[in-house]
Amino acid sequence: GLGCGLDFDSEANFRDVALIGTCDNGCREMADRLGWKDDLMQLIDQVEVTNAEQMASQQESQHSEVPKKSFPEVPKKNESQ
Repeated sequence: GLGCGLDFDSEANFRDVALIGTCDNGCREMADRLGWKDDLMQLIDQVEVTNAEQMASQQESQHSEVPKKSFPEVPKKNESQ
C-alpha cells in the first residue's frame, strides 16, 4: 500500500518521530531548535493577553446579567401597638 500513517519502528523511516512529553514542551523545543523561539513566545504572550481580556469581559457580562434578588417588603409593626 501507500504506507499511510506513522511508522516509528521501520529502520527506513527518517521522518516520523516520537517525542515523549507534553505538547507544549515539544513545540517549545522544536521552535527553539528551528530558531523560532522568540516568535513562538511572542505568539504565546499575545494569546495569553487575549484570553485574559476575553475572560474578564465574560465575567463582567455574567455579573451584569445576573438579576438581583428582590425581596418583598416586610410590613413594619405599628410602634403604637
